[in-house]
Amino acid sequence: MDDASIWLAAQLKTLGATDPRYAKLLGNHVGSPVAQSAVRSLPCIHEEGIHTFCPRGDENLHVRGCALDHPNVTRGGKCFNGCADYTSPTLTATAVRRLDSSRLITYPAGYAFNGSIIDYKGKTLLAYRAGWAGSNCHICELGADDTPGPSTTLALVHPLANFGREDPRLFIFRDQLHISFIGVHGHGGGNIITHQLYARLRDDWTVEEVFAPSISARSPSRPNTWEKNWGFFDLNGVLHAVYSIKPHVVLRIDGERVSVITETPTEFTWHGGYLRGGAPPVLIDGEYWHWFHGAHDIPGGNWPTRQYNLGLCTFEAKSPFRVTRMAEHPLAMADHSTRPTDQYCSVLFPAGTMFDGKRWRVSFGIHDRWLEIRDYAHTEARQMLGL
Repeated sequence: MDDASIWLAAQLKTLGATDPRYAKLLGNHVGSPVAQSAVRSLPCIHEEGIHTFCPRGDENLHVRGCALDHPNVTRGGKCFNGCADYTSPTLTATAVRRLDSSRLITYPAGYAFNGSIIDYKGKTLLAYRAGWAGSNCHICELGADDTPGPSTTLALVHPLANFGREDPRLFIFRDQLHISFIGVHGHGGGNIITHQLYARLRDDWTVEEVFAPSISARSPSRPNTWEKNWGFFDLNGVLHAVYSIKPHVVLRIDGERVSVITETPTEFTWHGGYLRGGAPPVLIDGEYWHWFHGAHDIPGGNWPTRQYNLGLCTFEAKSPFRVTRMAEHPLAMADHSTRPTDQYCSVLFPAGTMFDGKRWRVSFGIHDRWLEIRDYAHTEARQMLGL
């Protein structure tokens, strides 16, 4: 791309973001970022030093070295705009803590995993799942060093969860602690399907009420479709949930009544496989931050068959809740080397977040076996979104 083309592209980008006439021509939403790859604007991990400086001092036009010996690499041209070997930097965890399973309830399979953390009334709470088939959800308080205190089994009783209760996520709605979870329902002929449920908890962790929201798109046309991974959030005392990330579909929930209130295109590329829910969205500076998970199927019948990863996007804190930024590449990948040999996939499953203004704490289930909490600097997370 020559200098004139770069200048013209910059002018069109500015016009598209500020003038509705140009926005219509360019297919942009006025007030939203121009649809582009956020993470691909970050330096490739193979990038080396500058060989030839741009006379104007433009970082995107300096000719740089490449560890893969690609010639004439520039950030604004041959590297970011079409290099098949481009590799985004990953998000570096400043701390990783594996929780002590011996202090958690692990019956019936001997494992505690897929845990969600939250700051509630000055305490760090953890909800987690124990076991596979027939599992239950439990809750405890974490000490200052993330040592689990005594756990309570949550009485999440509902006909649609007669075969198990899985993958809890803690969230706050109208200043009261709530939990979403997956109800596993077994019925005639041994068929198993899952349902998205949630419950309101008292401060002593007893269950006040369980709700089974039903989305109309599922019935009667999709009666046997599995439902899971909704991202619940409170906006001005009204309960909402992210139902889909791409397209970005947001629900309004009133008890068990559900309505699809917005569906907007997600105009960002994602190279992490399937796009699925994760931790409940968190409101930061007028935007919701949504840490989610992706999954790649590994071709060729290889073992493991799937690898999970960590993704991040932000979306508007008002209707129509458009996605404003998205990391194009996974920020972290499940580690094959730590996977138990009898586990069919490599799992990195984000289920809860806490934010203190400088640091994100993200809780993960690892390989359906154990729990980890990883810390990430907010400044680096911002960089991953092109901020």
